[in-house]
Parts: sequence; structure tokens; C-alpha cells
Amino acid sequence: ISKFNNQEAKNAFEKYIRQPADISQGLKSKPRLELRAKDRDFFNQYIQDMNFRDLFNKQVANLKNEAQKNIYLNSLALNDKIDELLKTDNDKIEFGRFLITNCYLVVVTTSSRESAFRVFSVMNNRGLSLLATDIIKSDIIGMINDVNEDLVEKYTNKWEDIETLLGRDSFNDLFSHIRTLKSKIKAKKGLIGEFKEYVLPNLNHQTSIEFIETVLEPYAHSYNLIRNCCYNSENKDNEINGILKWLNSFNHSDWIPSSMYFISVNENNPELILTFLEKMERLCSYMYADSFDVNDRIARFAKIVKELEVAHNAIPNSLELNDEE
Repeated sequence: ISKFNNQEAKNAFEKYIRQPADISQGLKSKPRLELRAKDRDFFNQYIQDMNFRDLFNKQVANLKNEAQKNIYLNSLALNDKIDELLKTDNDKIEFGRFLITNCYLVVVTTSSRESAFRVFSVMNNRGLSLLATDIIKSDIIGMINDVNEDLVEKYTNKWEDIETLLGRDSFNDLFSHIRTLKSKIKAKKGLIGEFKEYVLPNLNHQTSIEFIETVLEPYAHSYNLIRNCCYNSENKDNEINGILKWLNSFNHSDWIPSSMYFISVNENNPELILTFLEKMERLCSYMYADSFDVNDRIARFAKIVKELEVAHNAIPNSLELNDEE
């Protein structure tokens, strides 16, 4: 619409961007599409209000999160394509008419969330991938919403803040690590089904809130420290972050769940964390040198987690190398 010189064309197409006010029905003008609260103002200011010049003057690296960066990059790409292919107002009107009269929304229903996830993944080969965490989020936040709508914004914001901190892919990896902590076995099925089986078998209002506050938040924090080697304390932080860099260089991430657990419980004890990670690095080096396969690694780390569940502040015996090793 911002590309039209013809005011009549602008007016005709703008109603598809914003719902016009209607005094007879008491309707106020409002956007046809709204994003999540975190990005809503950004989307309204630059896209719905069509302030593309101000948007394109921004530095993409300075935008707050992945969503806003994608909005910027997609808008810029579409702007360039319109300039390249649609030279006149008539060209733009024809293209707009095609979108309005020939594009349809098709609703597809499935028998389960797992099958819906598979169908979407197959059909959505060009858009943003739907991750297992998107399905899990709808279950957990939806359960909170069933009881008290006032809590939805609070816990949705918590969830999205963590996702923004880690990024979508790493956020999905976090859930895999949490699943491993709870199941202590190698994944055999999809994350959605196993998460429900091992992490939240009794999903209800209370367990949803407890998961976000006592599992998701603390583990996301410790996972971020591990992934970005950014542990901070008055002493030992350089040594700890140095070992984390080595650990992150291994060709697997099986060591992360138990380390995530230990750091989340003992974050204020840098000396103990350093000792744990030194022994973890030694164990992973031995596993690498001795060509441990994934099943052997997971079995060993499962023993470590079981010991940690009994004594949170002790170095597990399974972390030590035995005489033969």
C-alpha cells in the first residue's frame, strides 16, 4: 500500500490491513493481524502503520530479537522485489487483486498433536519451522489459561523471554536436555510424546506453573551459562568458563544435562562447580579417547544424575574414572 501513488488504490487495499471503524456497529479501527505482546508495538509502528523508511534506516543488528530481525529482513526483501517486478500502480493493483481473490486459508485437522506436528513439518517447507516446544507451549500455557486468564500474560512473557534469550533452536535443545534429565535414557520417540511421558505426565494448572518456575527458568539459566561460557562470580569464573569452552568443543552434548543440573543447584559455589567441571572434562576426554558410543555415554551420565538427585552438593562417584579407566 505504501508503494501506491493512487489514493483510491491505497484506500481500497488498506481495509485488508486494518479493520475500518464502523460507528453503526460500535467498532473501532484496529489491525487485522496482531503479534505476540513482545513484538506487537514494533509490528504496528513499522508494518501496520507502513513506516518502512524508518524501519529500513535501522541497523538490523540492533533489533531486540529474532522476530524483529526477521520482520525487518522480510520487509526489505519484499520491498526490493516490488521495486524490481511491479513498476506501475496497475501492476501493483493486479498483484494485490490476485492475493485477495486467489489466496485461501485451508484448515487441516488431525487426530493428535503428534500427527499435527508431522503434517505441519511436511507442508511447511518454506516458512519458519514449527518446533516441538511450540506444541508443548500451547499445552502448558493453555492449561494455565483454563483456570485464570490473568496468569497467561505473566507466564507467556516468562516463556518468551527465555526463548528470546536462548534462540529458538537452543530453546528446543534445552527441552531435550530436560527430557534426558527426567528419563535418563536415550530418546526413542519424538520430544513431544516423551516430554509428556517423562517430564509432565500429570499436566494441570499447578504442574504447568511449577514447571515454568522450578524447572524451565533455573535450567534455562544454567544452560545459557554453559552454552555461552558466561558463568560469573568473584573468583574461579575464568577457570570455569575456560573448561566450559573445552566441553563445548566435544562432538556431543550428552554431558550438558547433568552439568546443567549441578550448576543450577550449586551456582553460588564456584569452587565446587570448578571441581565438578574439571572431573567432567576428564571423563569426556576419556570417553572420546576410548570411543564411547552414545548408549554408553548416556548410561554413564544417567548414573551421575541419579547420584545428584540423592546428594545435590556432592561430586558423584560415577564422575570419577575408575582404576581400569
